Amino acid sequence: MGTVMSRDTRARRSIARLIAVLATVLVTACLALAPPALAQGPADGGRLTAYMPVSGAVTSPDGIAYTFTAVAGQHVTLAISSPLVQPSGDALQMQVYDSSNASDAPGTYISTTPTDINFTPTAAEAGSTTVVISPYNSGATGSFTLTYAPDMVVPLTSGVAVTKTLQYEGQNADFTFDAVAGQHLTVAITAPLVQPSGESLQMQVYDHSGANDAGGVFITTSPTEIDFTPTDAQAGPTTVVISPYNQDATGTFTITYAIDAPGPGPGSLTSGTPVNGALLYGGQHADYTFTAVADTPVSLQITNPDVSPQGDALQMQVYDRSGANDANGTFVASGPTEIDFTPTPAEAGPTTVVISPYNFEATGSFTLTYIAAETTSTSVECSPQSLPAGSATSCTATVLDTGEAQVAGAPTGDAQFDSTPSSGSFGDGSDCRLQPQPGPQMVSSCSLPFTPTSAGSYAVSASYGGDNVHFASNGGSGAIAVNEGTSTTVSCMAYSLLVNSATSCMATVSDEYGDDSSTPTGTVSFTSSPASALFGNSGTCSLSGSDGVASCSVSFTPSSAGDYDITGTYSGAAAYGGSSGSAETVAVTAQPTPTPTTTTTTGSVAVVPQTLVVSATGTLTITITCAGTGCTGTIELTVVKIVTVRIQRRKVTRTEHIVIGSATFSKAQTGSSGIKIRLNATGKHLLKTSRGKLNATATISFGSGARAKKVRTGVTLRRGHAIA
Repeated sequence: MGTVMSRDTRARRSIARLIAVLATVLVTACLALAPPALAQGPADGGRLTAYMPVSGAVTSPDGIAYTFTAVAGQHVTLAISSPLVQPSGDALQMQVYDSSNASDAPGTYISTTPTDINFTPTAAEAGSTTVVISPYNSGATGSFTLTYAPDMVVPLTSGVAVTKTLQYEGQNADFTFDAVAGQHLTVAITAPLVQPSGESLQMQVYDHSGANDAGGVFITTSPTEIDFTPTDAQAGPTTVVISPYNQDATGTFTITYAIDAPGPGPGSLTSGTPVNGALLYGGQHADYTFTAVADTPVSLQITNPDVSPQGDALQMQVYDRSGANDANGTFVASGPTEIDFTPTPAEAGPTTVVISPYNFEATGSFTLTYIAAETTSTSVECSPQSLPAGSATSCTATVLDTGEAQVAGAPTGDAQFDSTPSSGSFGDGSDCRLQPQPGPQMVSSCSLPFTPTSAGSYAVSASYGGDNVHFASNGGSGAIAVNEGTSTTVSCMAYSLLVNSATSCMATVSDEYGDDSSTPTGTVSFTSSPASALFGNSGTCSLSGSDGVASCSVSFTPSSAGDYDITGTYSGAAAYGGSSGSAETVAVTAQPTPTPTTTTTTGSVAVVPQTLVVSATGTLTITITCAGTGCTGTIELTVVKIVTVRIQRRKVTRTEHIVIGSATFSKAQTGSSGIKIRLNATGKHLLKTSRGKLNATATISFGSGARAKKVRTGVTLRRGHAIA
């Protein structure tokens, strides 16, 4: 833009011009007889027509003048383009005068760049108006293009897009509409194209008093808008002015004035009731209201969005009564979206949801659902409710929507379990993800295994932290009775018997998780499969023991040949849970039939329970009975030892068979023979530490190949002398 001359400079130049005119008149009057002088002043450039550029030139010191008729209140632009001034560095100047020869606006210099004068004529300035372009520097000449462009004035209708062009430098465009107090509106600019590249237009909004209604915006290469809610003072005739921000900027744009989409009105949103809405025009907004309650979670859900053009988006924002954002906004594009927040006391009260274009040209339809949080209840149930320590029960947390509206759906999120006492564990963690359950009620549930590690009474509870539309809740009633877990093992003195021979079977019951400060009590019941056997004391014995391990024995007498599975079942007592265990299979054979001595066989051997006296050297003699010839084989003495170990805090009881001595025999004579056996170091130690009496199993193996046989029986070792 050229430098503007001061008001004093313009006044001095006007007075000088007036004095020159008066002097000419006086000289002419005095010299009536002299020939008439040539007329002085600027050359006549002719009358300007709106929007019709005129090419002109300044070739004399008085310049050139153009005229047009100014209209009061109608903004005018006088634009100079393509200036060429000689000599280089000199300038021309442009001034505007009304019919009284008074200056209508500050002048401007014309040098190497476009410039303009733009002003709004007052009533006094209306009428014939003269534009004078003359040298600013003495001797300056030049050419230019002058365009006279009154502002275009276009009335706007809500929702109707208007495309206009500022064709001339300095030209303005005025758009008018009537604003309504309290009715939010948007003035949107789309498809802007501004020249030269990098320059800008600008948009301002003025009320009927000429005051700005809202902050202005630049118009460059992308869409923009001004949106505001007129006050009572701003209501009525309103003018949107689009003008160059850079002096020589021109451009094309589309302007749309849009009042907000009509909604249901104050309090329009009801929890759980969907509302269908649409933005029909570029820049249009849609407003919805509800009353927020402090500390009550709110969900604003958008479904079925359909936005045009493809790839553009709308946006949703939430404002409290002060106009502050209650939560972060969200884009509305091709899929469902939502805003979830919990109003603070400051945010409670009238709340407005605004859906507007994110891309200024975007339009679209949608469904909006407002949901206020509903109350819930939480309960817990565990099954089984009675179990041994170390075993697992399944606990289920159930969360029910107890709100009156029943519109928030099934509760979502996690349930967190807890137990009292806390000596237990819930699966891989104490949280589980709720899953909606079928049925008319809005209910969700999830389950976790719970493993108590000590005996006693447990109370399992669960807490629900809530979600975007459900309040938190907690509850319990998962009562569990936990006893000490036990394990039962069964061992028999002999695992190979003759029919109607007896052996002793012992059950050992161990506390799996206890600290050995108490020991299981009660009874163990024995059974066999098949059942054709007799147990002493009707197959029941009473436990006794210490340090967490108790045992008892009964006699077992099979009445027929076959393989017997013997099971001991502990029924539990006091704080101990029941358990059962089975012994190794006991093989029962028929009593041997005497074989003639003339037959050639490997023979048969029988051995009966007997008490064996152990000498000071650890030697004993066991009597066997051989039938037939060639009785050759081995005798092995073993004892059963119950071993209890802890594996990951769990007690594990197992049975070990320990060899304490062995011997061989050959060609025993038919009938009874005494076979000497020497105890090994383990046998001697066990006999020493068992108060001089030790129960063992004698296993006699004889024959070979397919005719190999074994026979077992229980024997009692008794110490006759101090063992070395």
